[in-house]
Amino acid sequence: MIFGSVILEVALGVILLYLLLSVVCSSVNELVAWALNWRAKTLKNGIQQLLNDPTLQGIAEHIYQHPLIKPLHPPGKAPSYIPSQFFALALCDVLKEAVASNAPSRNLSVITQGGTPGGSPAYEPLTLAGLQKTIASLPADSSLRKVLSMLVDESVTGITHATQRIAHWFDGTMERVSGWYRRKSQIFLFVCAFVLSLGLNLDTLMMANLLLHDSVLRSTLAITAQEVAKQPRPEASGSGASPQESLALIAGIEDKLEKIQFPMGWTVEGPRRIPANFREGLIKLAGILLTTFALSLGAPFWFDSLNKLINLRAAGIPPTKSRSGDA
Repeated sequence: MIFGSVILEVALGVILLYLLLSVVCSSVNELVAWALNWRAKTLKNGIQQLLNDPTLQGIAEHIYQHPLIKPLHPPGKAPSYIPSQFFALALCDVLKEAVASNAPSRNLSVITQGGTPGGSPAYEPLTLAGLQKTIASLPADSSLRKVLSMLVDESVTGITHATQRIAHWFDGTMERVSGWYRRKSQIFLFVCAFVLSLGLNLDTLMMANLLLHDSVLRSTLAITAQEVAKQPRPEASGSGASPQESLALIAGIEDKLEKIQFPMGWTVEGPRRIPANFREGLIKLAGILLTTFALSLGAPFWFDSLNKLINLRAAGIPPTKSRSGDA
């Protein structure tokens, strides 16, 4: 029973460290994503593929400059999110303006291949008939014409229905774009976790061994774990936290780690020393990679695991039934 309690406390301490360090990795990930404008760039790549405008000099450029879309981002920057209904209306309006000019075929060719439609025709409200005429006027070999013709077919009952279909088409593409962003974010999260684990010597095997032989450290982590478990569940990496929120989270984790005083870093002697031979190096690498994989699972996973383990510890370890009692 006592041994089982110690094992639970060791697991609790390791999971708490995983949680705290996962929050650090997620916050660093958010800071890098903000600094490099990953969301906006990923969205732009998705729209370029959607509209077959790889150079962003044709219809995609006009979408970004449309009055519905332009206010969504500060000057000189691209938006990181575009509502699907806004995109659908902007697309229909951009194509309609090209058709409404004096030379529809020339301007549609320009706007779907790059350039600016000529003239500034008076605004006319969007209608289903006008949209269908616009689609029919697109170049015959245009992939956009083929897609829009399937979306706005004879079954469409009105312009609202048509824009809803285009918006659903956009949403479907954005789901794939979100997948691109998550993969990029997950790769960086893994790299960040490895760098952090290696730099701070966060070897899971060593951490568990330290906790197993240090009752004071185990108790400190157990108390801290109960405090952390009462706090709100952390967001997953890629949730879009602001730089200020990310920096505040990192500062808060630094305070908690300082309070815990868990031994980190490399030393010349002792359990945290640099490996002296190939065998020790392999064991150290295995422990660091184990920590890296654990941190890449994300803070929400470890927060939920922490709460489950705290509830298990509070309930106590059920006694083993005797053979006679099994009957």
